[in-house]
Amino acid sequence: MIRIEGIKTDKEIKKYVDYYQTPFGKRIAEFEANLINTYTPAQATVVSIGCGPAVIENNLYQSRNDIKLITLDKNKEMLKFVPSSLHPVQASATKIPLTSTIADILICITSLEFMNNPKQSLREIYRIIKPNGIFFALLLNPDSRYVQQKTSEGNSYIGRNLQQKTYDVIISTISQLFNHYESKVDLYIEKCEIKKESSPNNARLLIMKAIK
Repeated sequence: MIRIEGIKTDKEIKKYVDYYQTPFGKRIAEFEANLINTYTPAQATVVSIGCGPAVIENNLYQSRNDIKLITLDKNKEMLKFVPSSLHPVQASATKIPLTSTIADILICITSLEFMNNPKQSLREIYRIIKPNGIFFALLLNPDSRYVQQKTSEGNSYIGRNLQQKTYDVIISTISQLFNHYESKVDLYIEKCEIKKESSPNNARLLIMKAIK
């Protein structure tokens, strides 16, 4: 569920990858892949920025034989876990080595809020999306009790690495660049329960969709 730029050591990477091999981790990955799938057009070229080991992207790819997926992350060690069929690229989101207007849909799965320079990253994201293409982002919901608790914990991944404490810069930049923007909250997790959720205090994800 969480893509964090601060994951660097082999131990942290293994812990992150192993999480998605657990029954609960697989359920979360499936939930998010299904969510993205509902917004993904037929025959689409999909670009994922900040993909990590691309577990969710691979779930999407396995269910959609009509799409092409390109995955990008700046962490070389994370990319070792990405299947070659997902066309992994090592690069920073602030300088994406892809041609302009290549993506029918570009996705950021809990990665944008961990970037140091989301404004420049969003400019690059805008550049590589086709006209009328979709930008779709899943962000940690800053109003949820879960995220607020983790943010206050200095020893947690979120507490140490969350770069955007508020999403004012992200939202204002998206609003300036894209023609249409909308957002909502979703995903409730409690122990082993996963379900849809519309309460800002309980939902862990903020879902953003914008049209170029």
